[in-house]
Amino acid sequence: LAGAADEASSPVRVIVAIRSDFLDRIADDRRFTAEVTRGLVLLSPLGHEGLRRALVRPIELAGYRFEGDELVDEMLAMLARTRSPLPLLQFTATLLWEARDGARRLISRASYDALGGVAGALSTHADAVLMTLSPREQRLARSILLRLVTPERTRAIVELRGLSDGDDAAAQVVARLADARLLQIESGDEREGSTVELVHESLIDRWTRLREWLDETEHDAQFLARLRVAAQQWRASGRA
Repeated sequence: LAGAADEASSPVRVIVAIRSDFLDRIADDRRFTAEVTRGLVLLSPLGHEGLRRALVRPIELAGYRFEGDELVDEMLAMLARTRSPLPLLQFTATLLWEARDGARRLISRASYDALGGVAGALSTHADAVLMTLSPREQRLARSILLRLVTPERTRAIVELRGLSDGDDAAAQVVARLADARLLQIESGDEREGSTVELVHESLIDRWTRLREWLDETEHDAQFLARLRVAAQQWRASGRA
């Protein structure tokens, strides 16, 4: 990374973005810490007007509009009580865009209400996806989703092949959850393979069903997290 932008006259620049709650992790590498802190900029959360622009401007640039300022104000009022509003705003806006009225070039109040508003959009969508699965697939989905949350209730990045454990049915459930935008699959190289993670951190905070599952299995999750680390160490040492 440093070599890509070490020539001052070059137009190439490297920007590293990291969540504030993960910032302390760069201290593991002294050189990396020195490079990053030379130009460290802390971005404040978007305020009310910033969130409004993030919501309204892309719609306007596409030639659409919201059905009244009251709808936008209501969405922003709900986000004001959310710890991390931007991911949830993005998710809700994406669903509203998919439900847009093309004839009137409008994001309608009816579409917003059908989603259950900002508070219900994520849970409503995720619950609807689960309902399309068979009982066995729902059990697999529960197991898969729980493995994608750390004991600290943040997103875990898990190898795709390890997540399905060679089970074709589990692999199909992962694919269906990814198609429904609940999971994100990142392609890796031949050695490391693809990885899977929840598409939004807000799924952990806002999806009632997942929160209930996490509460039920909290002690199991802590044990499994320790077991995964031990298993990785065991494989790395040649299965000693």
